[in-house]
Amino acid sequence: MTLLAPPLLSPLRIGKRMSSCISLATAFNEIRSPSTRKLVRVPPPAAAADCLYAIESAGKAFTSWSSTTPSFKADIFRKAADVLGSPEFSKQNVRGEGDEAGMAGYWASLVDVKATKELLVQSATLPYEVAGDVLPSDMGSDAFAYKRPMGVILFIIPWNAPLGILMSSVVPALAAGNAVVLCTSEQSPACQQLAGDIFKEASRQHFAGLPDGVLNTVHVSKEDATARVSEMIAHPAVRKIAFVGSDLVGKIVAAEAAKHLKPCALELGGKAPAVILDDANVEAAARAVVSGAMISNGQSCLCTKRAIVQRGIANEFIRRVKAIALRLKVGGGCKMSCSSSEAAAENIVSMVNDAVNGGACLLAGDMKHDGPWVQPHVVLGAKPGDRLWDRESFGPVLAFAVVDTVEDAITMANATSYSSNASIWTEDVGAALQLSRRITSCRVWVNPSTLGADNGGSPSAFGGSSGYGSFDIDTFLDSQLVCLSPSGQERRFFLFDD
Repeated sequence: MTLLAPPLLSPLRIGKRMSSCISLATAFNEIRSPSTRKLVRVPPPAAAADCLYAIESAGKAFTSWSSTTPSFKADIFRKAADVLGSPEFSKQNVRGEGDEAGMAGYWASLVDVKATKELLVQSATLPYEVAGDVLPSDMGSDAFAYKRPMGVILFIIPWNAPLGILMSSVVPALAAGNAVVLCTSEQSPACQQLAGDIFKEASRQHFAGLPDGVLNTVHVSKEDATARVSEMIAHPAVRKIAFVGSDLVGKIVAAEAAKHLKPCALELGGKAPAVILDDANVEAAARAVVSGAMISNGQSCLCTKRAIVQRGIANEFIRRVKAIALRLKVGGGCKMSCSSSEAAAENIVSMVNDAVNGGACLLAGDMKHDGPWVQPHVVLGAKPGDRLWDRESFGPVLAFAVVDTVEDAITMANATSYSSNASIWTEDVGAALQLSRRITSCRVWVNPSTLGADNGGSPSAFGGSSGYGSFDIDTFLDSQLVCLSPSGQERRFFLFDD
């Protein structure tokens, strides 16, 4: 089926060009700020024909993009970094995240502008990492292992760091030579469409932008998301699905992909523990743990959600954590933002209530919410089996457990189905290295927050409820073996005697 570019209405992003929804009868979405309830965007959701149009555009663009030189790709990423760092785009992103997702300006500036700009600069080296190998073989032939791009990759990206998560996920696939169809979150479509705007502006200013069809953006409504995503996964041109979000939705995406024998990369939830040993720097650990738990209102899978402290310093450490947490404020102009919705705030408070009713002690917080606003909460005595311990709260809540021994700390740290990040606080480097090997988290930080000091180059192959696969360049490449025998070289064919 060949689809013509539709007339301009309200935009989808097809490569560098803006196009509209093909189905003009499609209802408009109402996207309101969770903090102000102000109507901020009304893009129409994509119909089935729109998604097909995006996938076909990606498939056509892949042919030429897959053979693009590494130097050209590197130049695109460097120029895109310059554009993102410009006052116009950085302010537009910060304002948009506040409007659409209720993000605090501090978080949007730190993660989705500063860190994402650095990511794009560093990504200029990625196209040069696509390398094959020469393998040993018998009878004088040569064997070559090539790495090559897969084709069209479908990305489904969340709202909680709209541009940062998008770029860190999509750029390795682009660097590998794949074409991308991006399904935005219904809570942040305009912020995530900014990625296409950045590459378009890079082309306008520097003649180094993505060709049409390489990066395609479709918006879907919450009501139609299941149908649209299922249709896109089933499309023969889509070779792989990359999903970032909750483990509940991740299971649905994985099951749908399995119907068509398509691989997935899933980065899902987290319940990151911070293990604080008796010899830890109490002040530094307390500040980092609170910051790791409460930043962006706790709405990151890498946020510190469980603090496991040895009894020798427990009283002092808990006192400092409580004092720091009580100083934090939420509201307009503060560094802490609101929750994504009032329903999310209700769930956070419900989890705290359940833990307290089960015997835990509330050290900070009021077990209430004002619309989407939730004050920081610190809970002592939460345990495995409590929802607050077992499930991702995605809110400003820190659960405490006090243990006697290092063995107890390891047991408690691993008492979860998640395996994203962890941190260890100790002055004994040798002990930290031994302990880190026994914690099931895929990334362990010694003495910074669970959000880490620098994620660059770190492994990201998760497990359990945190997903599976990785989001580095290798995960978006196929391998091909080519065996070469010299022409005329004598071979023995077992079907023949001569």
